[in-house]
Amino acid sequence: MTVESGTPAEGSPARELPEGAPCPTHYRRPRARPFLRSERATTTVLLGGLTETHDRLAEAALRSLGYRCRALPPPDLEAFQAGREFQNHAYCNPAYFTVGNLIKYLQDLESTGLDRAEIVDHHVFVTAGSCGTCRFGMYEEEYRAALRNAGFGEFRVLTFGIDRSPGADSEAAGLETDLDFYLALANALNAADILNQLTCQIRPYELRSGATDEALSRARAHLYRAILDRSPFRPGARAERIATSLGLAGIAGFLHRILRQLTSRDLLECMRAARAEFDTVAVDRFRVRPIVKLTGEIWAQTTDGDGNYRMIRFLEGERAEALIDRPVGTRLMFSFHMAKAIARSKRGLHENGNRPCWRRPRGEIARWIRYVRKICLLTLAEALLRRENARLLKALGGTLHAIVPQQLFREIAAPYYDWRCY
Repeated sequence: MTVESGTPAEGSPARELPEGAPCPTHYRRPRARPFLRSERATTTVLLGGLTETHDRLAEAALRSLGYRCRALPPPDLEAFQAGREFQNHAYCNPAYFTVGNLIKYLQDLESTGLDRAEIVDHHVFVTAGSCGTCRFGMYEEEYRAALRNAGFGEFRVLTFGIDRSPGADSEAAGLETDLDFYLALANALNAADILNQLTCQIRPYELRSGATDEALSRARAHLYRAILDRSPFRPGARAERIATSLGLAGIAGFLHRILRQLTSRDLLECMRAARAEFDTVAVDRFRVRPIVKLTGEIWAQTTDGDGNYRMIRFLEGERAEALIDRPVGTRLMFSFHMAKAIARSKRGLHENGNRPCWRRPRGEIARWIRYVRKICLLTLAEALLRRENARLLKALGGTLHAIVPQQLFREIAAPYYDWRCY
């Protein structure tokens, strides 16, 4: 904590100080350098931390929105050592591997002749974030600290999530976390979840070693091109003028994007093409393979290579089938469900702790409308993700299970765990 002379911060308790001693001020987080829209054409967005399939398709999604984007390679042990060297101690493997992989990539750029100022000016790192109930909420600051220790002090780290959208309300924001952003990213990560799960279902039974990985590479290439060709929605000039004159521009754009998502068939065609690729893999289903479920740390299912100690390949080498979930889709469904549950539990409460007062009906009606709007949007997001997931599963052959409703998990866990502990 930094102590400076001055007046006490607003809301801090008053206390007596020795005569002549400087008055401490409340710690304020240093203001991070922003990523501006004017810099978008000259700045490369870096992302990583998931499997190669997730990262590559997420790269295509951001590029389809007009960003310069590059997915980092899968982290290795050298990246882990870099993370341990420059980051604080007592953090978990995902943090060390992720930030170490970023630092290693920046150091490789520097070795090609780029100076550090140029690297910092023309690159940003984007990753998922949260307010969290654990250290996850602090990863953003830890990444910045590690980058400072590695000599990239002004490097920008941006996070997004259900409960945080940096710059979404700023017209100058370089990263626009709007509906187009979330739809593009959800489509990419949803498809990656499904491809990875199917690959783990086929690879232990392949007759020719490497055939499943080759089919995955070809299917990923089909999806990459399809996602890249998906341009964001732009209304026609005449339609935009009419909607604006009626005060319905926002609602019309929202409905058009949802309808476009519901009626588009390009990803379905790619999944059918992927099915044809996997059908070329010769398998022997009479092999006896114990099924081993990967659970616990979610990152163990969402990374490749040394990040999870090559766990899936190790299990397959021991003649087992590794059963992985669709971690990103399941996590999104969990976030939607929890947001609805929390909103319902807080219904009728004010932030200042006062009870609702219907003597001020306008304020109470406005709060009720905001609550209904939030529940409806979250329910729509759940239904949309479940529907799109089911469509892609069917196009791929229907051998994978549908997303399990979060309400079912909640009911099963109720005798042992209160969801409010989250």
